[in-house]
Parts: sequence; C-alpha cells; structure tokens
Amino acid sequence: MTITVNLVDDHQIVTDGLSLILSNHPDIEVQDIAQSGSIALAQLSNRTPHIVLLDYSLTKEETMTSTDSKWRRPLFPDIHRLKS
Repeated sequence: MTITVNLVDDHQIVTDGLSLILSNHPDIEVQDIAQSGSIALAQLSNRTPHIVLLDYSLTKEETMTSTDSKWRRPLFPDIHRLKS
C-alpha cells in the first residue's frame, strides 16, 4: 500500500527537501504541495491523502484557516499539531 502525503509550507526549500526525502521511500508518494492552507484545502477537494504535513508556523490567518472546520472531514477525524 502506498501512503499518500500532502505538504503544506510557505517555504519552498522546506517542501522541496521533504519531497526529496519522502520520494526515496518506495511506499510514500507526495501527492500535492501547497504554499498556504487555502491552496491545500482546494487540493483536498480533488483528492484525499493519507497524511497532510502542515507547517505549524504559517501566518496567524493561515493557521486559523488550517485548523477550522474546513479541515474536519470524515476522512480526517483527528488533527494533531506537531511543533519543534
């Protein structure tokens, strides 16, 4: 089974690096890359990944958008934030 991942970060160097690292794993496919929460939500209307890696430190507006009810779908019952 291939695990599909969407990357959401406003720094291209981060998404490029994560994409490169994840592409080396045969069971992981980076499905979409977005620079904002609103772009990510639009991508999710077309197809649903197993995992969304979302930048915790997006601007306040983007962070609020990413954690509101638009992200709460039957296929994503739980949202967990990871912060370094």
